[in-house]
Amino acid sequence: MNDKFYDSVLSLGFDSHRIKLWEYQYLLGRDFTIEYLKLNNAFSADSVICEIGSGEGGVAQALALAGAKEVLCTDILEHRLEAGQLMANNFGLNIKYIYHNVMEDDIPAEWLGKFDLVIFRDVMEHLEDPELAMKRILLLLKNDGKLFITFPPYYSPYGGHQQIVRGNIFSKLPFIHYLPKNIFKLLVSSGLDYGIDEVMRLKDYRLTPRKLKKIAKKLNYSISTEDYFLLRPVFKPRFNLPAFKISFLKKIPGLIDILSLEASFVLSKSGNNYEHK
Repeated sequence: MNDKFYDSVLSLGFDSHRIKLWEYQYLLGRDFTIEYLKLNNAFSADSVICEIGSGEGGVAQALALAGAKEVLCTDILEHRLEAGQLMANNFGLNIKYIYHNVMEDDIPAEWLGKFDLVIFRDVMEHLEDPELAMKRILLLLKNDGKLFITFPPYYSPYGGHQQIVRGNIFSKLPFIHYLPKNIFKLLVSSGLDYGIDEVMRLKDYRLTPRKLKKIAKKLNYSISTEDYFLLRPVFKPRFNLPAFKISFLKKIPGLIDILSLEASFVLSKSGNNYEHK
């Protein structure tokens, strides 16, 4: 692999867990997301981009290296932002990492109407009020800006995120989040504490493509792209499995919810009159 940035980050001496998190983000961005966004008219070499819930910002770094004019990464985990900023600074990338909670914090005036593209990758399903998040993102976008959202539909095999519960044999099983709440909690609670509260929250939220599209319509977003993957694009850097798209099944809502491990949307602000109030 002849990738100077990749080699530069590896030379910084982060622990193996941090490198593993960053690596799959960066390789996903470099090998898939850039081309996907270009094909869907959501990224060009002069784009101004914001990634919300970026972690170390590997996807954003790949976009910066591909020519993005300016990139902002936000998250609520400061240690991940600090790592990402060090990576970007080491290679002279024009990326700012800033602590910001899109659901609660005031939006700085200089961010309003600034961005050509906002990325919300595997974040929306963790939010209690996705409609509020999408309202606030409208404030960040230029009039013709795009919002790129990915998430695992709740009713997909691991849509309950049970796999994040550590030290638990049940968390390896697909579809156990279909069980009644008290039984599901009993099963996942046999593991370590990490992740249990989160999977129980997701059981209440249950984000589906149909719910997301309903919110988009209410807020006057237009859907530019609606794709579904049986094998997620991130499986390539994580498990060396190629992305496999099943968007042809999207006219069968119940089936697509069960089979797709990732729903992917590019939404456009075009014609939207929402204003900050």
